[in-house]
Amino acid sequence: MRKITLYDLYQIYSIVGNTCEGFTSVGTKGQFFHIHEENGEPAYEERFDWIEDFHNGLALVKKDGESFHIYPDGKRFSEEEEKKIQEGR
Repeated sequence: MRKITLYDLYQIYSIVGNTCEGFTSVGTKGQFFHIHEENGEPAYEERFDWIEDFHNGLALVKKDGESFHIYPDGKRFSEEEEKKIQEGR
């Protein structure tokens, strides 16, 4: 299988963001998610209202007015860990 190109991504998605830590942020029809840099496959099933790039293994996302962090597999970072980040610990 060949590596997906930026040209390929723009043929599929209306919004193509940065590639960071092996994932590219993309969006279409008001839904945003991350895809694997190598093959262009979605990293997880969930769709969000907004997403940020992955940094140190986490991405900030927003859904239904709530912001939180997710892991690359789309699982939510725990609320306890969220509090530590917000408090700067």
